[in-house]
Amino acid sequence: PIPCVPWQSQTSGQYQRRVHGGKMLKVTPAKKLKVTPAAKAQVKSRAPDLKMEECDKSMKTPAKNSNSDRPQRVTEKMLQKAIKKKQKKNMVILEKREREAREAPKWPARARFFKSWTDDAAFDEVRMILSKRGWTDLGDVCNPLNTKELIDIAQCKSRGQNLGKHSLPRRCLWWVHEDDGRRLKHLPQEDMESGRHCISTFLGTNSAVTKVAITEQLRNEAFYPTSFVLPRELKEFKKSMKKKGNEYWICKPRDDFAGQGIKVYKNTQKEFEELINNEKQSEFVIQRYVPNALCIGPYKFHFRMYTILTGVLDDYEAFLYNDGHALFSTVKYDLNEKNVGDNFDILMHLTNWSQNFVKGNKYLKEDKPVIGPGCEWSVSNALKAIAKTNKKFSYERFLGLSIGYYLLSSCCTMHSIAQWKHVKRNKKENYAHPRFENFGLDVLMDTDCNIYLMEANTEVGLNSSLPNFPDEDCPEELCEKNGCVKCHKTGKNVRARENNKVIDEVVNSTINLMQLDVPFSKRVTQQLIPLRVKQTPAELAALAARVALRGSTKSDPQVQQPHQNDVPTKLY
Repeated sequence: PIPCVPWQSQTSGQYQRRVHGGKMLKVTPAKKLKVTPAAKAQVKSRAPDLKMEECDKSMKTPAKNSNSDRPQRVTEKMLQKAIKKKQKKNMVILEKREREAREAPKWPARARFFKSWTDDAAFDEVRMILSKRGWTDLGDVCNPLNTKELIDIAQCKSRGQNLGKHSLPRRCLWWVHEDDGRRLKHLPQEDMESGRHCISTFLGTNSAVTKVAITEQLRNEAFYPTSFVLPRELKEFKKSMKKKGNEYWICKPRDDFAGQGIKVYKNTQKEFEELINNEKQSEFVIQRYVPNALCIGPYKFHFRMYTILTGVLDDYEAFLYNDGHALFSTVKYDLNEKNVGDNFDILMHLTNWSQNFVKGNKYLKEDKPVIGPGCEWSVSNALKAIAKTNKKFSYERFLGLSIGYYLLSSCCTMHSIAQWKHVKRNKKENYAHPRFENFGLDVLMDTDCNIYLMEANTEVGLNSSLPNFPDEDCPEELCEKNGCVKCHKTGKNVRARENNKVIDEVVNSTINLMQLDVPFSKRVTQQLIPLRVKQTPAELAALAARVALRGSTKSDPQVQQPHQNDVPTKLY
């Protein structure tokens, strides 16, 4: 189209248009509207109303004084008031932003990577759960045949000639044990809140849970059985051995695990005297054996309770999972001199899963009285079975006293581990990155519902229960003594699903605590109970009710809420 500009001639008063080429076109102006007499009358009739509205507005508006034109004087009080108002408004905005930032997951979805060992069954369940949550599996931590390579990876050193340098992922969750955690101390130091690397172990905790270390930390606590470190405490032990009720003793190596090297002796046996008087042997722990262990049916058991440590030293923070596993022996419990000492019956006295869920144990697949086939239950189902089969068992006593003491023992144990001397020695490394660690506390209950802590464990096996029992004729070359997924001839593990639910919840609760992929409001799940250092009897009573909730039903008339006077008043 040709551009044109309207303009009005000063002489003629007619509208004209300037067009391309300088030519002018005359345009006839629009006709004027005629005002009718009726319209004029309507305008005149509205005039008094308009004047009245103006008068009303003037009456409502205060009259201006003669000084209205002068600028208003700002006093110091007015200035301070304005500043405080502004500061308050800014604080509200900052708090809102901080709350939003704290609520959001710490890591974006595109940068959630993890590394773990692919050839270790202990990490299979962890890897599966992380993958289900949308994490990216980066494979093995390093070359399995050269674990020292992890140090070079952490430092991004050269791989060799023409191979370039090692590179670190932008963000990574390293789910490893403490030996690999020590190699990762060479990672660049970061801020704890915005760390790009999260590690599943603290440095120094392995040494804190050895049999000797736990004895040194907890020997004066009522929930820890009388224990001595031999041979250096032989004199004190011989004095205690003569007391009534101390007839049977259990011998534990310094730092073995899974029930290895453990034996029970009677203090009158010849082999026992030879053991304690041998001053040339390495240190070991000798502990009073609890003879009246509570049984479900005729089988001895202990509770494996899971705890999660998320801070050590001054930043101590720990949680207890509100369930666990009840691990059984597979031979009927009958304590006497014939099955201890040199004739020690492992399957009767030891309730370790790694000792009973093995190839060659003919009792494992049997339909045993009360407990049936297998050797593992959930704690919640074990409590129901105890209430049905044990007439001496009292829910009131268990809720008020037993769980109260167990919570107290858990708080004391976890706090002691978090303050251990080797943890302090590695303070700089433990504070360099966000860290967490899973623990397993093994507790035993006697027939009077007294709780005893037997030991604490790191590197907890969070692997899932196998669907079938171990098969000696399994064709799989990598099948271990505890079986594999291809074992099927020995029998079905009917409680595998129940036991795996516990492990799944422990792993998911652990990941949530680090707030890497969940908001702050979902960090602490309902299954977790905080283990604070100092708690009042009322707080312990409330926590005791939560712990036992899964072991009872609302319709059970025996179950009552524990009163604060029923829980132990001693605070750690």
